[in-house]
Amino acid sequence: MSQSDAKTICDELRLLLPHVKSGCLRFWGEWFGRPMDNQHKIVQCDVHGDTLRIFFDQGETLTVHHPQGYTASALDFWIVDADRVLWEWYNYGEPQIPENLYHKDFVKQDGDVTATTNVDWYSPSLNPSTEERAVEIL
Repeated sequence: MSQSDAKTICDELRLLLPHVKSGCLRFWGEWFGRPMDNQHKIVQCDVHGDTLRIFFDQGETLTVHHPQGYTASALDFWIVDADRVLWEWYNYGEPQIPENLYHKDFVKQDGDVTATTNVDWYSPSLNPSTEERAVEIL
């Protein structure tokens, strides 16, 4: 996907707002939180080179490097593939300060996806799969 394609995704999202699908997030099959337990709503987006940033209503940011293939509507939202997906959020209920900023970082390289996180209140077991979509709102 070229820079103009990333821009096309953002332009389409802007036209659809506020009627873009909201719901629970998955990244290469990994749920953010418990399945069907959260509601995340897209409020804006921007593009820098081939990187798409999507902003959500609770201060969360989704950064998608080199997104490839997508669907955006009131009923569906997903991005099929990417080189990297970075989800950042502030610890809910706490002040939005750097000490409370957490992330899950998914990097696709050589046909495999690895995931890291700075979550410190439990030991997550992250097992992303290239068989799943890079980003999905369910």
